[in-house]
Amino acid sequence: MPHGTAWDAAEERLLGIISDQDLAQRLSRTKRAVTLRRNQLHIPMFHSRRRPWTQAEEELLGTMPDRRFALKFKRSVRSVIVRRCEKGIPLLRRQKYRWRPADDQLLGERPDAQVALLLGLSKLAVSRRRQRLGIPAPR
Repeated sequence: MPHGTAWDAAEERLLGIISDQDLAQRLSRTKRAVTLRRNQLHIPMFHSRRRPWTQAEEELLGTMPDRRFALKFKRSVRSVIVRRCEKGIPLLRRQKYRWRPADDQLLGERPDAQVALLLGLSKLAVSRRRQRLGIPAPR
């Protein structure tokens, strides 16, 4: 396209979606022309490595360990920590479960998975508690 060619709506929709350099090549325009038009329309520059945070993601910050959050939402642990701190959300502190005698009585009487479900714990936590107390698994 020769210098000074007007932009059509389809071309303008691509601004900020891919890098200015890639768009310039695709549209046969100069990078400078693409950057100028994007700035005129107040469209932010494309960041291939940055993905905007969704409202759902932000609401879940601090509800699970940062590492698990990062894996679940395909983000770096560092980016999760930075965003959580920016929002003033404290680090998740899990309360240690306080076993009661009635809870211990369930161990060995019911399968670990069932006890875990009843108490809201992981199967691993129940299994470890049972083994620490020397209680054999139910048959």
